[in-house]
Amino acid sequence: MPLDRSRCYRPGVNYAPAEVSRIRTAWESVSSGRVSGGSPRCFVVDTTTSTQDDVKAHLDAEAEATGGERDGTPVLVVAAVQTRARGTRGRVWDHDAQGDIGMSFSIEPDFDPRLLPMLIPVAMRHALLESMRDQGADFDPDRLRAKWPNDLLLDGAKLAGILIESHGKGRWIVGIGINVGRRDFPRELDAIATSLRKTTGTDFDRCAILCCVILWIGRLIQRAATSPDAILTLYESALDLVGREVEVRVRERAHTGRLARIDLTHATLEDGRRFACGEIESLSCAKE
Repeated sequence: MPLDRSRCYRPGVNYAPAEVSRIRTAWESVSSGRVSGGSPRCFVVDTTTSTQDDVKAHLDAEAEATGGERDGTPVLVVAAVQTRARGTRGRVWDHDAQGDIGMSFSIEPDFDPRLLPMLIPVAMRHALLESMRDQGADFDPDRLRAKWPNDLLLDGAKLAGILIESHGKGRWIVGIGINVGRRDFPRELDAIATSLRKTTGTDFDRCAILCCVILWIGRLIQRAATSPDAILTLYESALDLVGREVEVRVRERAHTGRLARIDLTHATLEDGRRFACGEIESLSCAKE
């Protein structure tokens, strides 16, 4: 197997056996209806370099064993600790052993894959808001917003990141990192990053949040297949930029105007200017 499954359990860091069972149950409930071959595969490990790389290793091992044939079986890897987690454009993702969620999964969507970068942050936002409500946190939903193209912000600071990479035709690997229980950040991140614990002062059940994220991703995957426009509407709401004066940065050049809409291919300003989604480096409220 590509993963070392050896366990040296550390309370408060690793996932306990009962938590592993909860994660597997959530994953099976989401992925079992979308499998054309074997049972969904779920690996919960103590320490790894990168969950993103682990999913790739599983898929590559499958391809080698089957001569390149796919059975459509999705793979999920969850790690308590990642030593070389990464974000977009090769950036390092700082994974705290006692407070973060780190996970990656494979997907072969039966909808336009350009929806994925919109669907995932929407699902995460819904899951986090639901989890905070269920765990008794008094929280204004407007404080939690999506940021183009792959973050969630809490009070303007980075709470979660998303990495989506292709792996062969029609297959994608989605990596998710969420700061849940950590209290401190490295000096270079302290002013721009946050966690649920740091911002709210509440200790959250990391496993419950992780399972809720999995379930919300499953719900919106099903919805994307039948109603892609609904995902776009939810994403616009999560960004909360439509109708506002924004700055669109493309090829290091800033363009300002009032945002009219976002679709699968373009962000459009009210004056008719359109910017290809794949070329937008950042999309945010214009500086006053």
